[in-house]
Amino acid sequence: MGVPFPESRGGDCEASSVSLDTGRPPSAARRARTPDGARQGSMAAASSPRRAAPKRGRREADAPLPLIVAGGIAGAVAAGVPLMALGFVTLIAWMLAPAADLHAATMIETAGGAWLAGQGLSPVIQGVSITLLPWGFGLISMALLVAASRWAANASSAGRRGEALAVAGATAVTYGFIAALVALVCRNLDVAPLRALLVCMMLGFVIAAFVSLRTSVPGALRTVPVLHDVVAAAMVGTLLLLSAGAIAVAVSILLHMPDVGLLLGRLQPDVAGAVLLTVLSLAYLPVVCVWATAYLLGPGFAIGEGHVIAPLSDVPATTVPGLPLLAALPSEAPAFGIALPAVGLLAGAACGWLLRRRDRVGGAGAGLAALSAVVAGAAMALLGLLASGSLGSSRLADLGPSPLVLGLATTVLLLVGSLAVVVWPSRTRAPVLEPVPDVAGG
Repeated sequence: MGVPFPESRGGDCEASSVSLDTGRPPSAARRARTPDGARQGSMAAASSPRRAAPKRGRREADAPLPLIVAGGIAGAVAAGVPLMALGFVTLIAWMLAPAADLHAATMIETAGGAWLAGQGLSPVIQGVSITLLPWGFGLISMALLVAASRWAANASSAGRRGEALAVAGATAVTYGFIAALVALVCRNLDVAPLRALLVCMMLGFVIAAFVSLRTSVPGALRTVPVLHDVVAAAMVGTLLLLSAGAIAVAVSILLHMPDVGLLLGRLQPDVAGAVLLTVLSLAYLPVVCVWATAYLLGPGFAIGEGHVIAPLSDVPATTVPGLPLLAALPSEAPAFGIALPAVGLLAGAACGWLLRRRDRVGGAGAGLAALSAVVAGAAMALLGLLASGSLGSSRLADLGPSPLVLGLATTVLLLVGSLAVVVWPSRTRAPVLEPVPDVAGG
């Protein structure tokens, strides 16, 4: 016989069931249904990641660019920005001299020839082959290649070696294609489009691959510590020598300002010519810095066949190109010329100090100092090769330093300076370890 239960509301039944299941009195179950409890439940539900409403458009905003698209944009920017800048300079020169006979084709060839020369492609101007190239234009293009390659690697979210190399390949192909197009448009400069394509593609790939791998794949270019120390010391020595050369150029220009004024007076350029001369002098500034470095180290540099300007030899009278920058060439050997190679010894001492700070001392440090001196000498020999050439005429057929002599002088001076620092063993004493009394038994 069943016991009749009074009818109750759903809430009372729920309270009874809760109290039976949990053992709590009905009052506690009611408190669990209070607005505070409901508010806490709603806050917990709102904080649940499964119920959070996704933001619209975030996936599309963070979507990376395709690898080929990012690399193509990087190559186009790295090649197009310097071209447009040079075209703008040419346009300003034409606007400042509207009476000059300058056509659109001439302006395009001027800008295109300057850009191609900066890529290492020798143009032919009025039947004269220019092999002493204005590397200032090339440094601007390389800097833009580095920045554009880093942007492309980040914009495409490349995270593997293959992806980074794909971005670099797209950058190089675009860069080389634009170079071939410029060479094709500027036919009078006698630069083969195929050669422009291959040279600029190789240059673009080397720079873009290095930057993309360094940006996208951590540790992809990691080397052994010994090789890293050698390269670091060689870079320090090379940069110090080039910095000393740049300082020497600035000091020489300040000391020879009257000669610069006389050269400008003989040239008598108009406003447009002055603008072009200024831009061309700035473009040849890296070349002159290498010449000054060769002068400080002792070998000097040639101005025409048989005319060598060095600190330990008399400076012969000769004709120099009509650039205001070259009016600062020394007219005679300085009285302290024998002390100028000490710049190389000081740079070598800095290399030795770097190796010593990395605990490369004694016999091992001497070996690494010798390797770093050889690497720096090879780098300076390459720079000497790039900073030498001709401007076509017989008197200016041999300009710049001898790469082999410059490399040997750099190696010897850096080696002597660095050995004087690293050959001495370290005087740091090893820490003395005192025995610790055993207090476990106490």
